[in-house]
Amino acid sequence: MAIYDTGTPVNESLTYTSLETAQNFYGTRDVINGIYLRLEDFNRDREIASILREEGYRATGWTVNNPDILRTLAIERTSNNITLGFILLIASFGVVSTLNMVVMSKIKEIGILMAMGANRSGIRLIFLIESGILGLTGALLGTLAGIAIALAIGGYPLPEGVYGITTIPVLIRPGDVIWIIAIVFLLNLIAGIYPAQRAASLDPVKAISR
Repeated sequence: MAIYDTGTPVNESLTYTSLETAQNFYGTRDVINGIYLRLEDFNRDREIASILREEGYRATGWTVNNPDILRTLAIERTSNNITLGFILLIASFGVVSTLNMVVMSKIKEIGILMAMGANRSGIRLIFLIESGILGLTGALLGTLAGIAIALAIGGYPLPEGVYGITTIPVLIRPGDVIWIIAIVFLLNLIAGIYPAQRAASLDPVKAISR
């Protein structure tokens, strides 16, 4: 006999004991009140419960027994997506500001290129490519830094195994990483349209005379 501390409020309502002891406590013999199944894929709980019901057993999945968990996860997922969206927008505005400063500092050079025969579409393409390079470089560096920070956080030990875990759980999905890099790249390309158009619309004579 021993006392097991999970570090959670479940200690007040859960006891582990032998089947014989439990049957003696309830005054029954050869009776089992319920069986819990642990699945390799926890998302299949409803499917497995449906199969068991077809066999004549009363079965429910964890998503039915704990709807609050699903609501909490949905709220957290929505708030995380909103936060990520604002971060991407702020980064895009930063690219716009940077390219605008480049246009303002390179007005004379742009005018010289136009005087040498560069057309407006070529000038526009130059700044769009620069916007894409900035976006892709920033996305890759930011992703690498984010992964490094996440792994560092995941290795941080928790005191006394809070809630039964010893470290902060961190999950890095390759699909999410690729998706974020693609979104950042596309947003920066879109953000670069205005500075590129502004550079292409300069009057070469006025630009050289500045």
